[in-house]
Amino acid sequence: MTVKAPFRLAFRVEGDHINCYFASPDTMEDAQWIASVHRGLIEKHSHLWDEWKALMVAMFERHLKDMGITTQGWIAQPAPPHEEAGES
Repeated sequence: MTVKAPFRLAFRVEGDHINCYFASPDTMEDAQWIASVHRGLIEKHSHLWDEWKALMVAMFERHLKDMGITTQGWIAQPAPPHEEAGES
């Protein structure tokens, strides 16, 4: 049985950084910051964007596994419409 997680990894451009958060599915309220990378590095070496996202997912999957929770893949989805206002 597949169950949709009650959380997501959210990636946001904020100033000079791209930040990764643990957040509720539909809001950034009470989101927990996980990590960030300097925006210039990703823009200069665009292939690193996919690698950085993959690292964040792998780290989070490992954390879930350590808690006894297994995952069967992630589905990339656009931000909820109310979060699509652009850069913070």
